Amino acid sequence: MAGTTHGLNAVADGLRLPLEFSPSSRNPVVAVPSGEEAPPELKAVFDEIRAFYAMERVPAVFRWMARDTIFVQGYWGAVREAFTDRKLDRLTKEILAFAASMTAKSDYGVDLHLREARRLGLTEQGLTEAVEWSSSSTRSPRSPTR
Repeated sequence: MAGTTHGLNAVADGLRLPLEFSPSSRNPVVAVPSGEEAPPELKAVFDEIRAFYAMERVPAVFRWMARDTIFVQGYWGAVREAFTDRKLDRLTKEILAFAASMTAKSDYGVDLHLREARRLGLTEQGLTEAVEWSSSSTRSPRSPTR
């Protein structure tokens, strides 16, 4: 899961793709396709992504990746598999992805995974705990502890 999260964040932040859910002044360094002109072989993948994220529009990072059909199909398969409920449920995985995105200072990842975690039931107290947990992993040895 960490690999797919970091990969998506690297593409999105590296290309300065616009944030999906927060106001953003980011100007992408590449053209981001709208996704509406997707060829038939991508339509099913885009439909699945929209359903997975409960969004009307496919997130920009996947729209950009779709310039290479085989790549986005494979990457989406890896993301879907990583976030499928098994021993850990999807909410837990989204919280972990949010924390990893915070630690990596990924604006895009924080925006996407925080939205998803909230949509799946993350409370404000849970958010506080996730932020405390992720920031404690970067605390220096001299930092105060509780």
